[in-house]
Amino acid sequence: KSYCSQCNRPTNQKVLKQEKTQYTEQNEGWWEETDYQIIQCGGCDQVSFRTLYSDAQIQQQNDIEETFIQELFPKRGPNSIPIKSFNNLPYNVKGIYRETIDAFNNEQLILCCGGLRALIEGICLDKSIKGIIKKNKKGLDFLQDNLEGKIEGLSESGYLTKDNATSLHELRFLGNEALHELSKPSIAEIKLAIEIIELTIENIYELQHKAMKLKRQKANRTTK
Repeated sequence: KSYCSQCNRPTNQKVLKQEKTQYTEQNEGWWEETDYQIIQCGGCDQVSFRTLYSDAQIQQQNDIEETFIQELFPKRGPNSIPIKSFNNLPYNVKGIYRETIDAFNNEQLILCCGGLRALIEGICLDKSIKGIIKKNKKGLDFLQDNLEGKIEGLSESGYLTKDNATSLHELRFLGNEALHELSKPSIAEIKLAIEIIELTIENIYELQHKAMKLKRQKANRTTK
C-alpha cells in the first residue's frame, strides 16, 4: 500500500514498471537494495513513483513494522494537498501555485507562506493592479503600492468582494509573521490559507470562464 492523494488514504498499488539496484559487501556482511517503481493506485488509477529501500540493518531491527523505507514522489501523506488544475490561470502564476503546494507537501512551511504572498503579487501583476489611491495627512493623493494596497486594489477593481479582500488580508498577516518575524505557522493555518488562495483563483480566473461557457451553451440550446 501507498498513500494516494486523490483517494486521501493508503491504497493498494499496481507496479507498472520496476528497476532494482543492489549493493553487497560480503566481507562486512552488509547489503542494501532499492526498488524504483512506477505505480498506479488501485482505487483511482492515479500514476506516481516510489522507491523502496532496505538494507541489512533495517532487516535486523525487530521493532519496526516495515522491512523497507518507502519514499513517494510527489511526496504525500495525510496532511498533503493535491495540486488543482486551473485551466485559465496564467502560466507564470500557475508555476508559483504549484511550487507553493510542493513546498507545503514537503513541510517547508515558511517557504510556502512566501509562495502564498507571491501568488497574490502575481495575480495583481496579471490584472495590472498597482495598489490603491489614498490621501495622506496633508490631504494629498498617494499610491499605496504595498501588498495591503494591492489587495484593496483588487477589491476596488471588482475582482474581489470586501469579504474576499478581508480573507486575503488574513493570509497577508500570516505571511508577515512567517517571513518577517520567522514565526512558523501551524499546518492547519497554512491549509486554511491555501484554501483561501485557491478560492480566490477560482473566483477571479475560473468562475467567469465557466459563466461564459454556460451562456454559450444556453444560446446554442435556444437556437436549436
